[in-house]
Amino acid sequence: MLAFIFAFLGLMVILGIAFASFAKGLPKLENQAIKKSPQTSKMYAADGTLVTDFFVEQNRVIIPLSQIPIHLQHGVIAIEDKRFYEHRGVDLEAIARAFVTNLEQGQIAEGGSTLTQQYVKNALIQPERTLTRKIKEAYLASQVEKKYSKKKILEKYLNTVYFGVNTYGIETAAETFFGKAAKDLSLAESALLAGVIKSPNRYSPYTFPERALARREAVLRRMAEQKYITEEEVEAAKSEPLTVQPIIEKKVPAPYFADYVKRLILEDPKYGSTPSQRANLVFKGGLRIYTTLDLKMQTQAEEATQLLNLPNDPSASIVAVDPKTGYIKALVGGKDFETNKYNLATQGKRQPGSSFKIFVLATALANGVRPTKIYQASPFTMKLPGKDWQVVNSNKSPKG
Repeated sequence: MLAFIFAFLGLMVILGIAFASFAKGLPKLENQAIKKSPQTSKMYAADGTLVTDFFVEQNRVIIPLSQIPIHLQHGVIAIEDKRFYEHRGVDLEAIARAFVTNLEQGQIAEGGSTLTQQYVKNALIQPERTLTRKIKEAYLASQVEKKYSKKKILEKYLNTVYFGVNTYGIETAAETFFGKAAKDLSLAESALLAGVIKSPNRYSPYTFPERALARREAVLRRMAEQKYITEEEVEAAKSEPLTVQPIIEKKVPAPYFADYVKRLILEDPKYGSTPSQRANLVFKGGLRIYTTLDLKMQTQAEEATQLLNLPNDPSASIVAVDPKTGYIKALVGGKDFETNKYNLATQGKRQPGSSFKIFVLATALANGVRPTKIYQASPFTMKLPGKDWQVVNSNKSPKG
């Protein structure tokens, strides 16, 4: 043990020298751009039903600390940083404990990073594994502690941290794992999510349920040791079965319409002067996009286009528009969006052709024209501004 102590003291001296040499070049928090955590954008139908999400890499919804259960906050602190309310960003006691543990086990078995340092790593600096980066991380963590309250740091951390299965932040994790809002999580569910943070892959309840349960119990034990919960609460939470939502790739009910709306925003300069700015807004800006889509009509439109189901049948598109408002109520752009994303309805630029005949006929009948009346269809020229239009039948014949 004495050797460990001397080794630790030697490490502290080395770190002190390194810190002094880097001190002049270390970043200041006020000059450091805090990365705004990407948030998922959501698109809704006319009745408020969620149609789809737009995000790139990080699926996240940010919520205030008041919507995060206190037992989840305590669980994360208990298992990740039990001296969170005592240190000022860097916990020398935790570093010493981790150093001794790692020496004893001959491997990296424990870390000494605080929640504040983890937040800094996620939000402020590049995730490179170097001594320089660790020094920057510690230095910035001490500045973060001076600028923000412990509650605000914990809120930022819980909205930033990765939980696995492409899920960032506690709100999205609660929805992904348990199909509920974070505020509705039980003690057992909170303990499981708190335990996942250390290694989302190793403790995933989807791939390693036994490990996940053992980790959940470890969190509950730590919470009891630190007087956050009672032994009775530990036993009750342990008895709760591990039930997580299946990971199913969501099927978008109106894929061509959703893609059309997305493109409208991506191509409109009022949502950003550059394509990059518009893409960041759509995929990272946390937009709430409300549309005129009628899901019942959309289902009927999808079913109608599927009538052309033979191999050699052409693709069909449908757009249902309310003539009084111009609202698009349903839109189908082809047979299958997954195999062909070309949208006939919005990108086809094809003439409607004979499909307009029914509207002309209905209007004629409504205006008293007899259905037996015949009109000549000889070629003629229609005078139009700019260029005249030569009107002929498709087969060039002058049928009536």
